[in-house]
Amino acid sequence: MIIDIHSHMINKNFDLSSYKHNFTTKMFFLRLQTKNYNEYYEKMSLSLEKSNVDKAVLCAIENVVTCSNNEQTAQICRENENFLYGANLNPYDKDIEQAIEKAIQDKAVLVKILPSFQNIDLSSKRCIPFFELLKEHNIPLLVHTGIEHTIKGGNQDFNSPERLELAAKLGVKIIAAHCGTKLNFWEKDYFDIWCKLAHKYENFYGDLGAMILFYRRDYLKKLRKDNFLQSKLLFATDFPCYPYINLNKKQDNIFNDWFFLFKELGFNDTIFTNNEKLIKAYY
Repeated sequence: MIIDIHSHMINKNFDLSSYKHNFTTKMFFLRLQTKNYNEYYEKMSLSLEKSNVDKAVLCAIENVVTCSNNEQTAQICRENENFLYGANLNPYDKDIEQAIEKAIQDKAVLVKILPSFQNIDLSSKRCIPFFELLKEHNIPLLVHTGIEHTIKGGNQDFNSPERLELAAKLGVKIIAAHCGTKLNFWEKDYFDIWCKLAHKYENFYGDLGAMILFYRRDYLKKLRKDNFLQSKLLFATDFPCYPYINLNKKQDNIFNDWFFLFKELGFNDTIFTNNEKLIKAYY
């Protein structure tokens, strides 16, 4: 089974027609040719149904105007079996045990965190009870790593993969979104830190979501040449992101554009089988 480990649904109350303040995200919406939530949902669900990808994990984000929150995302996943629920939680929440129990009841396959936006230092001992709960329930933790461009705010240093070592030591299954790569040449690069931790911890992975701009081609070349690091990678799109680097071969289906891109680049099939292995118990 082919699973996209990292995708997003827009908020039901989001007005795409008035969205102006983030150029990159606006380009994604234009590429989809969608004007509202219903069009976005229909485009995404139909594209998934017609693609080589079987299921996609929808990662909720709380307290933003663009992305669906936990309640909306869980409902979508209940109604459409092709979508799997990724909950957005806060380790600092005093009621985190109840929040995780609620996520489990809603059949969450993973927990997603955006450290800079949520202002969370995942290297803090405050997070240990949260990590222990994830380990107890065998729930993977997907964390944005590298500079955050779409949902800005907070301390960008919190997005370093190095901050995830405490959770890795405690045995939590870690998925470092984007493998700590940078999007622009002037930004701080955390890729080597991700490589080090992927080698050091068996339970430390990275996803290939949003490996989209020309600058990131060098990372893909490095990963393709390293069989061990390939074994620690997970197929992801970060939908509605689409791969700029193969526009001439696009099929007007973002899921298939990503799927065939990695096939054409010669990546091992482990980038697909790892996803099912990590979350198989939850669907």
